[in-house]
Amino acid sequence: MRQSSLRSLTFALLPAVVLVASGCTDEKIVFRDRAPFNQPVDSINGFLGYYTVSAGKTNCGNCHVQTQAQWAPSAHASAYRNLLNAVPNPPATCFNCHTVNQNGNALALTAGATGGWTRKQDSTYRDVQCESCHGAGLRHATNPEATANWPLARVDVVDTAASCGGCHNDTHHPFIEQWSQSGHANQATADAEGGNASCAPCHEGRTAMERFGGPSNYVEKSGAAAAKKVTIVCATCHDPHGSPNEGQLRLSVQSQEISTNLCSACHFRNTTPTGTFGNSTATVTRRGAHASQGGVFFGNGAGWIPPGFVYDTNRVFSSHASSTANPRLCAGCHVKAYPINDPTSGNFVFQSVGHLFLPIPCKDANGLPTGNKNCAYDATSRFWNACTGSGCHADANVAVSLFTNERQTIKNLVETLWKDDGVLNSGGEPYISPATDTGLLPFILNANLDDPVCKKNGVATKAFDATDNCISAAEGALWNAMMLAENLYDHNDGSKGVHNPFYYEALLAASIQNVRASYPGLPAVQANVQQQITNALSRPGFAFVAPAQLQASR
Repeated sequence: MRQSSLRSLTFALLPAVVLVASGCTDEKIVFRDRAPFNQPVDSINGFLGYYTVSAGKTNCGNCHVQTQAQWAPSAHASAYRNLLNAVPNPPATCFNCHTVNQNGNALALTAGATGGWTRKQDSTYRDVQCESCHGAGLRHATNPEATANWPLARVDVVDTAASCGGCHNDTHHPFIEQWSQSGHANQATADAEGGNASCAPCHEGRTAMERFGGPSNYVEKSGAAAAKKVTIVCATCHDPHGSPNEGQLRLSVQSQEISTNLCSACHFRNTTPTGTFGNSTATVTRRGAHASQGGVFFGNGAGWIPPGFVYDTNRVFSSHASSTANPRLCAGCHVKAYPINDPTSGNFVFQSVGHLFLPIPCKDANGLPTGNKNCAYDATSRFWNACTGSGCHADANVAVSLFTNERQTIKNLVETLWKDDGVLNSGGEPYISPATDTGLLPFILNANLDDPVCKKNGVATKAFDATDNCISAAEGALWNAMMLAENLYDHNDGSKGVHNPFYYEALLAASIQNVRASYPGLPAVQANVQQQITNALSRPGFAFVAPAQLQASR
């Protein structure tokens, strides 16, 4: 727990003692170490607070030097001053979140308990200091080697008042309220995936936090709390001690590198098929892409790339992934903050902080954003602030029109490959049913066509064959359709084309063209869809030319 104890550097010296004798002067200087911590103003609870108020030096920082240095430039370290700058005469209740007190730590678990600033309005308790999250530090400072005295902070926010949610809540900053409605707060997912070593780094909050460079010691590290799987909580993404990134995030949301961008660090996994994808039975059902959003958004490494499909990676992404038009990238739309005012009086009602992580959230009965996703895609049923606030789209109606047109284009391209009859398999996913589904892929499966490229022991295999360790044109197109369609697969990209309209259209168009070149005799494509294919592959940076071996086989 202790990082270092640098007494000679951190403990101030008392002034020299000067002894004066009659008739002469005899000076003797005596140096004495100042105590490593001050006695607490709140002696009942033992909150230490600042060691030196003017310097912003905490008592904890005398030993935890590195953490003190990290925390000092953070927003937590200036919370008291920031409050007074924003609200010159703030109500007393505001100080509960801008000082050291019972909020956010173990003291809050005792109903009605008060401590720190709430008991003693002393300057030593200004700002959100170490003890705001870790709890009173006197016992630890008195006997730092005793592990029972270590004031560990909580990662989980199940005890809301004793965690980040103790302050980051309510009408003006409803982080905990919005987060609790989001997919990040899904306990069932954490329980189901958190015990799997390959899934936990993105589905279990503590594991993901440590992967992002977070601490390895906290309340839930041992005891009964350790057995519970934690959702993707505040501390998973945010570092309470401070960081160089906005919002004290552990990784940047502005990074164009998929692996170092906070969002795509998890939303980019298993995006290309392996040689075992596909099935030779009467129905085709295989797991497809998983967390493909980052690759689709940046136009890099997502989906099966059809032979003959060429694209310029410098031009493949839309303005949504542009560092100039949308510097916050994923967060630019998914974590958009905006005030909501009463439409009649214009008075403030609610501050949306974007922690539903929905770019166009639905409105509830009170006109506030909600985690429910099932409302109409129109200008009045949803908030389009993430689109209009960027300056790219003039108003909600313009954004709705663009969204609707793109969604229909993607639907046309996907259904050209596979239009599902809506019947689910036992795993809860659609499957190709040759008798009732339509499109090129059901036709290929029904006709049991050979693939012109894939072979096993020198003999051509079928278009759908999981035993040949080869991705056929049909299997690759199936992967792309499942990844980009709205309802063919429960791990789809999910953006209905918005993440990257150019890449969506071009990848589907190239998949269709490659399938048609690979398997002669397929049904004709509708004229309007063929025009959409031509448009998609005619944009600067995109092209499709059927490989010579496929042209020769026609």
